[in-house]
Amino acid sequence: MSGGNGFVGAMRHEQTSLVAAILLWITTAFALPGSFGAFSTWISSYAGGGPGSPAPYTNTTTVTGWTVFTEPSTTDRPTFATAAVGIPFTVGAALAAVACLLLLLARGRAGDPLRIRLLGMFAAALVAGTVVMVVADQGTQLLNHIIREAGTGESSFSTDLVLGTGFWLVVAAAAMGVSAIGLLAVPAPPPAAPVRPVRLAAVPLVLLAGLTIAGSLLPQVIRELGESNDRVTVVVNSWATAELDSRGALVPTEDIFPPYWLAAVLGALIVMIAAGLAFGSRPVGARMLGVVGSGVTLGYCSFELLSTVASAVHLAFRNEGAEDPEIYTIAAGTWVLVAVAVIAVATTVLLIVSSRPPRPVSAGAPVHGYGVRTA
Repeated sequence: MSGGNGFVGAMRHEQTSLVAAILLWITTAFALPGSFGAFSTWISSYAGGGPGSPAPYTNTTTVTGWTVFTEPSTTDRPTFATAAVGIPFTVGAALAAVACLLLLLARGRAGDPLRIRLLGMFAAALVAGTVVMVVADQGTQLLNHIIREAGTGESSFSTDLVLGTGFWLVVAAAAMGVSAIGLLAVPAPPPAAPVRPVRLAAVPLVLLAGLTIAGSLLPQVIRELGESNDRVTVVVNSWATAELDSRGALVPTEDIFPPYWLAAVLGALIVMIAAGLAFGSRPVGARMLGVVGSGVTLGYCSFELLSTVASAVHLAFRNEGAEDPEIYTIAAGTWVLVAVAVIAVATTVLLIVSSRPPRPVSAGAPVHGYGVRTA
């Protein structure tokens, strides 16, 4: 009877793996094209005025995961800078496709493809973590636009903001990826192969969680702008933007800052739970939550770091020939996030590579330096 139950369990696990592979493929099919699609479109129009007024016009500025462009192209285009978040989407989609292919090839083979499952979970978590940042960014822009429009009276100049197809595609990709993570976490049927302990991985996991929160709280960018005799300092991290006038007094603002900290806290929380499981000798659970938390954290870091690079490049062009150029300083928080990204990748590799089952000890083999008699 136990043999029959084991066969049924193995069949169900194979079906679960098949569905997970399909979901990973859908994640790839949505995330990659979605990164090239429009996340949002700003529509600016001027209806015209009386005699001597500028001619009516309509401009559209489209934000994608790779660039920003305005149609028709004008010299007074909005000063946008966008992060190339298509990079983490592409990496996550590629890894999800590889995990999908390996899961399909592993069907019918004996043993639990734990390393393949971990790779798929990391890929899906990377996509999901990046999507959290995109939703926080675009959703807050839309909310701020609605608030500003509500307080504006009738005018010949109007703006509108529309979330595009690319935005909804990457959101759908994240939903498919999270579903795949749930299926990939289903335990293998008995008899499952033993898994190596992972207690040492608790150290980089705790370090990863702590540095993620620290990097999100520390100043990441410091900007100084305005005329030379009346400079304004803007300090930015993942939680807020503080604007200080030339006397150091806080300048109030009505705009809502995107809650980028959500992805940082989510990733750090998952990683800390994984560290607890590692200390508690739960190697499979520790590895699974470890790669998921690392993926979410890497998605958060990628967005923040790519945003910093995009802004720096954008300002370098804008400052050319300016009388009072803006001073853009990359602060300590950004460098901490660089370390976080490196640790996230290294920890993921450690958790996946070390998941190979330990070799069985044969009879008569030396154990702790002593031979074992078999006769």
